[in-house]
Amino acid sequence: MKQLSILYVDFETEERVYYSSLFKSCLQDVSVVKDGDDAYQFYLEFKPDIIVLEPLVPNGLALVKKIRQNDYQTILCAITNDTSTSLLQEIVELFFIAYLHKPVSSKELMGTMVKIKRTLEKEEKVKLSKDAYWDKKAKMLYINNRYIILTKRETKLFELLVTNRCQFCSDDDIFFYVWGDELDKSVGLSSIRTLIKNLRKKLPNGFIKNRYSLGYKINP
Repeated sequence: MKQLSILYVDFETEERVYYSSLFKSCLQDVSVVKDGDDAYQFYLEFKPDIIVLEPLVPNGLALVKKIRQNDYQTILCAITNDTSTSLLQEIVELFFIAYLHKPVSSKELMGTMVKIKRTLEKEEKVKLSKDAYWDKKAKMLYINNRYIILTKRETKLFELLVTNRCQFCSDDDIFFYVWGDELDKSVGLSSIRTLIKNLRKKLPNGFIKNRYSLGYKINP
């Protein structure tokens, strides 16, 4: 869960503090706002993976309707005191993944986060940053809605980095994943360094991070 970003929207100060602390126990990137207008501006700028919303906040459902005009990828979760049929119908129509009634226990909230994580893992498109995503099925990288042309080995390397994006990949990891079907060839560290260098040329600065003795990881 650590690599996912979440925006929590609620007008109740005590509840914002309580629930945001629970989110921070399993996520590093947690942001909090108190109304739909601020949430929409945040969404446009940062494109969080998950939005957890009290639908009763000012312009709360208006926010969601604007998002859903073009975006069905962002995960939505409702957490509210309202149990009305009309609200539930709105939530269903706007494709919320979950509907939680306050007060929500930490166990129930964490269970919902696990459900969201599993849903995202099933998605063919892996969001790497607000401007970049990886199509797992097609094995294609898009940055700013532009397809980035990769060679066969660059594609395998990037696929490895995406699959293990929460940890560093060592030289051995890269060697066996990229050249695993060509073990009869002589491949040294210079081949790996050249591959990394060529891939970096096609990516924004700092997209691939390296650390001495640990290896490489995606750092968008």
